[in-house]
Amino acid sequence: MAEEDEEAAEEVAETKEVVQGGLWKLYCSRALTAWGDRLWAFGLALFLFKVRPQDLLIVALYGLINCAVSIALGASLGGWIDATGRLRAAKVFLVVQNSSVAAACLALSLYFYWLDYWVEQVGEDAASLAIAAVTMAISLVSTLASIGSKIVVEKDWIVVIAGGDNNKLALMNSIFRTIDLVCLTLTPTLAGILFDFTSYLVAALFIGGWNLVSVFLEVALLVSIHRQFPALSETKPSAPATEGGLTGSLQAWRLYFLHPTRLAGLGLALLYMTVLGFDAITWGYMLLQCVPESVLGGMVAVSALVGVLGASGCAALWLQFSKR
Repeated sequence: MAEEDEEAAEEVAETKEVVQGGLWKLYCSRALTAWGDRLWAFGLALFLFKVRPQDLLIVALYGLINCAVSIALGASLGGWIDATGRLRAAKVFLVVQNSSVAAACLALSLYFYWLDYWVEQVGEDAASLAIAAVTMAISLVSTLASIGSKIVVEKDWIVVIAGGDNNKLALMNSIFRTIDLVCLTLTPTLAGILFDFTSYLVAALFIGGWNLVSVFLEVALLVSIHRQFPALSETKPSAPATEGGLTGSLQAWRLYFLHPTRLAGLGLALLYMTVLGFDAITWGYMLLQCVPESVLGGMVAVSALVGVLGASGCAALWLQFSKR
């Protein structure tokens, strides 16, 4: 009985901290960012397949280039974050990410609206390859900005806000992951219905418009959070200088292989490689088999529900074992 009362008191204290302590702003900001990320990730795969529906060449090529660019420029991105103030870095990444998604959606909207004109002028293959190249180039910028935004908030801001409390940090990480998975559950379903029952033109306009509107809310929330937690205004600990480009990436890999957690990270990477990712290439294959967009969105949502249960269980297990 005493243990149940203690757990109830802890839950009340956590709820009070979320509401009065300003953490709700952090979670709302994360929800808006995750919603836009997941909506664009699902929509981009469908857009690229629609541009060239006869095969998965463009979808697969984008996935390859996206991974290569992330690996090559990751060190440079981290170096810039270390040398930049917390609030400025977060605002720059958010604005670049949302504006680049809006720009890509605008290009796709122009392509779908004047599709017959572009095909008549340059031919179907040339038109599809041109819009695919433009969309992928802009999307790569969005991807890098998204990575930078996650690093700033999830690897720095919440660590500072947690203030050295590992239980609090684990709980916040779990909530962040749950928010991300909930967005992964809802956005493909809604986007699938939008694609299936309207048109790709309407879907592109909706996604682009959402990103333009949400960026103002996200920035306002981050500014409010930065003001509420004075520790975020403190100077960040100096990090060792790293070079950019390929040299910086090689230095980062060398540091990784000398780090004590390298084997754990490698194990997770190998586990990921043995599991079929339910992502863009798989979505494209399902569309190639004539699966409707709304059904595809529903299947993605069902798969994400399992992740939601896992993330929720992780927080409960952490709190339970941390008491022992």
